[in-house]
Amino acid sequence: MYTIVKRGCKMAKKDLDGSKKDLEKRLRKLAIENKQLKIALERANAIACYDSLTGVYTRRELMEHGEYFMKLLNGRYIEGNMRTVRPHMTELAVCFIDLNDLKKINNTQGHHSGDEALASFAQCIKESIRDTDVLGRYGGDEFVVLFPNQSLVDARKIVRKMRASIGRTVTGRNGIPLSASFGVASTSEGHTTLSDLMAIADGRMYRDKDRQKKGRAA
Repeated sequence: MYTIVKRGCKMAKKDLDGSKKDLEKRLRKLAIENKQLKIALERANAIACYDSLTGVYTRRELMEHGEYFMKLLNGRYIEGNMRTVRPHMTELAVCFIDLNDLKKINNTQGHHSGDEALASFAQCIKESIRDTDVLGRYGGDEFVVLFPNQSLVDARKIVRKMRASIGRTVTGRNGIPLSASFGVASTSEGHTTLSDLMAIADGRMYRDKDRQKKGRAA
């Protein structure tokens, strides 16, 4: 009788050890799958947030930052039912920047040179702004910089710095010099929504582009 019980205990222990090993194997597999899923989600988030060519924010991410800044500025940033402790915001300046003659670069030098021009262009902008500023690719050859707590006068000083930096940059196999058009607007001028602020900056950018074309024609 004792021998039978002992044999049964050994079998039960063997089954238990086998189940434990199976469980450990499944847990290891699950851990690997979770790690792979985390990596995939991080990649998907990076794709959604950053422009693959230039490494700056996408238009969607840029606009989310802009709306956040406007809510801070207008004292309307509320999470749930509790007003959060928020950074101090006094004003917001916006700059529209357009890379001039990208179509010409693409047509004469090829789209690879056009991509190089965009990447170099974005790098010039990044090197000219503060860490707290937000740069995004608005679409095609247009970029936007958000200057939180930056006056219109100071934003225009940064624009002059950017214009000079871009003017010293060449791209393509024939060393094509880059140039850009700029338009700046600020909430200090009375603009109370992000859409109004960006529309004014966009309009001023196109006027700057027209002035440059007329200057070249002359």
